[in-house]
Amino acid sequence: PIVTLSATKYQLKQLMKEVRNTSLLYIGYVPEMMDTTNDKKLAQVLNEKTDPEIEYAGLGIFGPKSEVDNLTKKFSLWSK
Repeated sequence: PIVTLSATKYQLKQLMKEVRNTSLLYIGYVPEMMDTTNDKKLAQVLNEKTDPEIEYAGLGIFGPKSEVDNLTKKFSLWSK
């Protein structure tokens, strides 16, 4: 299943640090993805930034439900 949770930019940065220390698959969604549809340009823009400079608009985390739940238990469901 896909579940959308709510988090601040700071919480997303912290979650990214945590998920990187697991064996789970993940993807970071950055605002620059919305600015360009060119993967080479996106890679160039991100390569020019240090890790602390990268802001996340969202994260996708893939793996066993129990492991994902353990990382995301502090977040609430996203709602309008």
